Amino acid sequence: MTTYNKSTHTEPICKTTDETSVPVYERIKRYILAHIHDGRWRTGAMIPSENELAETFGVSRMTVNRAVKELAIEGVLERKQGAGTFVIQKQFSQTFVTVHSIAEDIERMGKRYHAKQIFGGAQAYNTLPAEAQKLFTPQQTPYRVDVVHFGDDVPLQYERRWVDLNLVPKFAEQDFNIVSTSNYLIAQTPLVRGLYTIEALACPDDIASCLAMPAGAPALCLRRHTYSGELVVTLVQMWHNGANFSFTGTLE
Repeated sequence: MTTYNKSTHTEPICKTTDETSVPVYERIKRYILAHIHDGRWRTGAMIPSENELAETFGVSRMTVNRAVKELAIEGVLERKQGAGTFVIQKQFSQTFVTVHSIAEDIERMGKRYHAKQIFGGAQAYNTLPAEAQKLFTPQQTPYRVDVVHFGDDVPLQYERRWVDLNLVPKFAEQDFNIVSTSNYLIAQTPLVRGLYTIEALACPDDIASCLAMPAGAPALCLRRHTYSGELVVTLVQMWHNGANFSFTGTLE
């Protein structure tokens, strides 16, 4: 018997992170990331000084310094002595990374792999996120699955995928606790081309809780859509905790 939630409306069953349990410096990081993500602080913009942030949060400058320092190490901010702290350009397109299955990547890390499907359900076109509405047509039948991938029982990737049931009609009948979504699609339909990007983004609350991360913490998000003929057959968002997962590729 599968244990995931199969519905047209209900969201994945994952506890959200309690705001009061998040350290203050993490909340400051989350605040900074949110302002960058929503465009209020754009690339090259100077963020408020540590003294200003300390006053905003009612904490010591040392606490703010830790948050800013960590974001600088993570490549989100650049600290210029005597000038201030600035937002670094983080969005980029990847055209040279070979993407393996998550199971292979985790096993290559020497970890024991397993997956847990936590959601499966049809989704009406008008309830799709904006990105999905641009790729699918109203005539298609998108079905969403959410799967968490583990290495040694640690959640390493949250996969949120939409698949057109018109093109892959038996997709909704599969148990993705034991079947790979990618391998199943490859076996069922010709995938002729695709496009993917990797971005550093603030992790949504529901996904962050499943990855054991503070809500809004920086995460690596790989987004990929793939075509079968002239139609998009699948769109997937793969979220990773940057603290314990990385992408590696080769230039040839």
